Amino acid sequence: MAVVGEMIYESAEAPSTGRLTRDERKWSWIGTLIAVVVFVLLATWGQPWNIFQKGPYSSDFYDAQAQSIVRGHLDIPGKIAGIEGISVGGKTQIYFGVGPAIIRLPLSGWIDGLTGRLGILSMTIAVGVLGLAAARLLGRSRKLVSPGAVLAPLWFGVMAAAASICTPVLFLASRSTVYHEAIIWGCAASLAGLDLVLRWWREPTRRRFVAAVVVAAFAVSCRITPGIAPAFAIGFFGVVLAFRRQWLGALTAVVGVLVALLGFALFNWLRFRSLFSVSNEDQVYSQIDEARKQFLAANNGRIVGPQFLPTTILRYFSPFAMDWQRMFPFVNFGPLQRPVGGVVFDGVSGQSSSIVLGAPVFFIFAVIGAWWTAKSDQTRQWFVLAAAAVIATFGTLAFGSIQHRYLVDLVPAVIVLACPGVWVLSKRWVGFSNLTRRSLAAIAVVLSLFGMWLQFGLALENRAFVMNPIASETRSIVALQNAIDQRLFESPPLNIKQLFGEELPREGNVDGEFVILDDCAGLYRFSALSKWVVVERKLGGGRQFLLTGTLGAGSTPLMTGWGWTLTANRSPDGVVFVYDKSDGYQTKSTATALPDGPLTLEVVADQSQYGVLSIRNSDSTLFEELGLGVQYPEPAPGWTSTPGSAPLCESLLSRIKE
Repeated sequence: MAVVGEMIYESAEAPSTGRLTRDERKWSWIGTLIAVVVFVLLATWGQPWNIFQKGPYSSDFYDAQAQSIVRGHLDIPGKIAGIEGISVGGKTQIYFGVGPAIIRLPLSGWIDGLTGRLGILSMTIAVGVLGLAAARLLGRSRKLVSPGAVLAPLWFGVMAAAASICTPVLFLASRSTVYHEAIIWGCAASLAGLDLVLRWWREPTRRRFVAAVVVAAFAVSCRITPGIAPAFAIGFFGVVLAFRRQWLGALTAVVGVLVALLGFALFNWLRFRSLFSVSNEDQVYSQIDEARKQFLAANNGRIVGPQFLPTTILRYFSPFAMDWQRMFPFVNFGPLQRPVGGVVFDGVSGQSSSIVLGAPVFFIFAVIGAWWTAKSDQTRQWFVLAAAAVIATFGTLAFGSIQHRYLVDLVPAVIVLACPGVWVLSKRWVGFSNLTRRSLAAIAVVLSLFGMWLQFGLALENRAFVMNPIASETRSIVALQNAIDQRLFESPPLNIKQLFGEELPREGNVDGEFVILDDCAGLYRFSALSKWVVVERKLGGGRQFLLTGTLGAGSTPLMTGWGWTLTANRSPDGVVFVYDKSDGYQTKSTATALPDGPLTLEVVADQSQYGVLSIRNSDSTLFEELGLGVQYPEPAPGWTSTPGSAPLCESLLSRIKE
């Protein structure tokens, strides 16, 4: 027996620290750098100089939270929180953990100009943490499975890179949002915390114990699933110490667990007056969305429960959770998952692949590692780590919504289980014939490339058509798809059709389907989650107009349509745009200062796109509302409409007419 820092361990285990050699550390950093570069390139659309470009809705949540902490409170402005805000005592709170906000304090906590611009940088740092932690865990598992085994240092770099670019983590680069940032930090901090917990267990000192507890607390504060895994591991090791009657060590472990959970509970209490729960009914989205109301009513207000497990397990571990398509990138999410047993899920959920397809090589190694952990882990050290990581996934598996990004919550458990699987295979590698080794290596390479391509393809799909799509990016992706399709196939795509009228079809639509309205007045693509997404509109074609005219004193008609008008009223306070419907309904904009004389306005009046009516001048949005009746729009007398073209739509139309 040996005693270090008042922690006790078996001396036979003391040398088994699993530290990496100098070359292994070097290659771990190289692999991590490769993962970081790939992630940044995908996150910035191949333009890394845009890493600090302002992100879409929710990308400023953590910045607002950091600024609130600096000012001595936790609530954030309701206009920033939007539908994710939760009203508590007349103040708006968000339910996301404060971990990523805390690491922002030195920057966005004091500099308003960085608000909404740090998401990609933050996620990139998380990718680095994840890669290094994965490589270290691979090294720590070696001493348990095969102490004398030797792998070329290169493979530690492969592990560090693959942990991000060959798993669903790569998908998170599709868009810089609070949802993706919370998940990637929960994953990275969980894996780093598990590594530090095992280091403390093997080489127990006060410093290592404090480091493990601090990272465990940070992981929980990022995302409780899977961030709670390090806290579980500390607690499980505490139970081991109690069975050994090492009461001081057991008590220390219990204190460590409580400290790790205390930060999350404290912030949750300050925000919601509850240690661990959130009032889902008080969320803005829950109050305005009928599907969410039905979901909460059907499940007694709970969003987590065992009734969701059959459906989520079926989807997240399915070998068929994807689909092929003719157009680049040739893969998509596939059909939505139908709930098992008629359970009501949250809104339109189910568009997700699986961890089996998203990280196929890791999953195979995880199966091997799980077998070894259950059967041959005599020290039970890895069993504790694996149990903590697996149990921590319950919150995701029992959550009443299925999303592809939630697969990242499963990544720590898969990596932890895969590490011993690598060494189990390496022990048997020399006994295989050359043909067998080459065949296995080829299979591993093909599966890795497939998993990486699937994540890249789904990230492309998510960015262009699902999550806060930007019109210019959507148009660029469809143009690329069309160009590649023209080179590969002579016949036109079967998923494009031309319709006439004011409305897009509401039923019988297929994911990835394109519709051309009229003579390219508009080109739209259907997504199972975001429904119809605008790809291109033709100026002057009946849905988008570039108007030039003069706003005089008083009321000036701007647009007219079937049963509606749009006017501009100039007053000393500015110009107010007013929409009037023949049934008496009226809505208006806030007053905006606009210059006298000739003026150019960009107007969108698209009944097919949820009745959207918007007015822009240069980069400013002057008026924007959905759900209005804007059929058959025409410029009012006195306004000139500049005609335009829709080259992408016209190219697709010419193909289906050939």
